[in-house]
Amino acid sequence: MKTPSRSLKTYAAAGALLGWLAVLGQLYLTFTIRTVSVPEQLLRFIGYFTITTNTLAALCYTSFWREGKGRFSQLLRKPSSVFAITVFIIIVGVIYNLILRFTWEPKGLQLVIDELLHSVLPVMFLFFWILFLPKHDMKMKEFNPWLLYPLVYIVYVITLGLFTGHYPYPFADASLLGYPKALLNGAAMMAGFWACAWLLMGVAQLGKRRKTEHV
Repeated sequence: MKTPSRSLKTYAAAGALLGWLAVLGQLYLTFTIRTVSVPEQLLRFIGYFTITTNTLAALCYTSFWREGKGRFSQLLRKPSSVFAITVFIIIVGVIYNLILRFTWEPKGLQLVIDELLHSVLPVMFLFFWILFLPKHDMKMKEFNPWLLYPLVYIVYVITLGLFTGHYPYPFADASLLGYPKALLNGAAMMAGFWACAWLLMGVAQLGKRRKTEHV
């Protein structure tokens, strides 16, 4: 595998540090207002797609920065993996800023962490993909296996809600919406990932063709 360039490693280091700061900062804030047992609080914490996706992005950054030799680190450094994480974290930013931002008013440190998780880090990871990863050989068949990640997440959220009554997002609240509507929202979420992947891939291929035409 090609050794990451110095500029890539510097960017990855900054992304990793900001990513871990945001995720661990949110974990700290979550426990300052804990009203349930520690195990349940942890289960609720990882029930947020924002948290799992930003953690995945932080792990990806770290794998480039530290050049991990393990299989998981090598998997995260694959262009197809970075592309998939880009898709997921873009959706995190879009859904939050279009729908969820207006449902609460965070203050102080929570506001800082909130902006990092939902605005700064999604944009930063998008530019990481744009600036440093090859795009000319991308194929949807390499992205499709990554859809297992949000599928497992949806199953986890439904199971968590069934046993604890806690649903991380209003559009996933099966106790309020009913399971058919909640599952339909989950299907729409999956379709959104797929559509976003097609859009990004199309833009990348268009850019490649235009570049070729001007050579």
